[in-house]
Amino acid sequence: MKKLMLILLLSAVMLAGCEPTKTELRNSAIGEYQVGNFSQSKEVFEQLLTEYPSDAVSLFYMGRIHHEEGFYEKAVYYYQCCLDANPRYTAARSYLEEAKQAAGQAGEQLQFIP
Repeated sequence: MKKLMLILLLSAVMLAGCEPTKTELRNSAIGEYQVGNFSQSKEVFEQLLTEYPSDAVSLFYMGRIHHEEGFYEKAVYYYQCCLDANPRYTAARSYLEEAKQAAGQAGEQLQFIP
């Protein structure tokens, strides 16, 4: 149902003669994440990161999605990319520590941000 709503929203915007803005896409992806639709959320964030690879918010949420799905090594990667894009993103720093601990021994070896 949510996927259908997202498709309809994006279709309506495209039919109106304009593409959704970065903020609109990001907000729809965050909404999908918040209701647990990780695959739909991930698709939109991947689309955003293709166009805006340094978007700290999209990088953070990609980390959160992978964290929630139990892919801690990928979560570490995205949190670190988020911090590389915006070193003041404090939520990314705290979730990075959680993901590193959850990844066990591999977590410490993955760190590339001092």
